[in-house]
Amino acid sequence: MWNPPLLLWYRSYGDLSGPHRCLAGYTGKIKSDSLDWVPDGVGGKGAQPIETMNQESTGLVSIQNILNTIERVICFISLASAWVFIPIMILVRSFDIVARQFFSTPSNYFQFVEWRAFMFLVLLGLGHAYLSNAHVRIDIIHSHITPRTRGWIEAAGFFLAIVPFCAVLIWYGGEFSYRAYENGEREVIAFGLPVRWMINAILPVGGLLLLISGAVVFIRNVLFLLGRSGAPSPEV
Repeated sequence: MWNPPLLLWYRSYGDLSGPHRCLAGYTGKIKSDSLDWVPDGVGGKGAQPIETMNQESTGLVSIQNILNTIERVICFISLASAWVFIPIMILVRSFDIVARQFFSTPSNYFQFVEWRAFMFLVLLGLGHAYLSNAHVRIDIIHSHITPRTRGWIEAAGFFLAIVPFCAVLIWYGGEFSYRAYENGEREVIAFGLPVRWMINAILPVGGLLLLISGAVVFIRNVLFLLGRSGAPSPEV
């Protein structure tokens, strides 16, 4: 369902893309809620009671609202990490270049900071990138298949690719972090404090965000394949 400010913005610009689309939520409308769609059987043989259709439509809208809320949260985490870690990477790299060229300052510390910032940026952005269709695809194939085929591929890919990958990342990343906590491993960028487990914990956190994003896309594609939404997910 559209709120008035968002509807006004959409009518003004005609498209929701990039971070704006992510913050606005999934734009694939539920079919029973659109003006140019008539449910099967309405006005003819086997017509469903209006109350039944309204209940189904309300339920589907609630599901979409929940999925949109999850997407906004994941999007916010990703954009917030970008605002924090991209400037850090730029500043650290710039200072490192100047320090090495003019002051012969050892750069190991700055390299560690840059590596950690990049790791946080990538892992916290995996889920957002998938929801925004920003991951690399084989365009020569993807652009020539029907929306329904794309829906099936994305739904199957959730179990065949995303779930196994995220399970490995969460399990072994969590074990990696716990081992660092048990051993009191120290972190270079934290001036030797025993907090490396916090840095390592970004591995299972990133895997969990991607898994949740995959589940959102999977549910949306199931709704699409059942004829309950107008487009497969993620949107192209």
